[in-house]
Amino acid sequence: LAGSFALAAATAVALPTLQALVPAMVSRDDLPRANAIGQTAGSAGMMLGPALAGVMVAAYGPEPTILIAAAAFTSTDGREASDVSGDGGPPEDAP
Repeated sequence: LAGSFALAAATAVALPTLQALVPAMVSRDDLPRANAIGQTAGSAGMMLGPALAGVMVAAYGPEPTILIAAAAFTSTDGREASDVSGDGGPPEDAP
């Protein structure tokens, strides 16, 4: 239960943060493509995630599966936040 809560709390912070960071990471011309890539990755995760979770629940049980998912999610979210340009601002050709 605690793992589910942690994953939900991380998602509540990560999704708006990612949506705000994408325009800072790509130029205005590349923004539609970057959004499309993000949507495609999200859709793939929604399709493949439950299948992988089912295999993990069968192999390890539900609690370790939730804890692994939460750890993987938060580590990925931290890497996304650190990918912003080195000066902390948007690309030069951004609006």
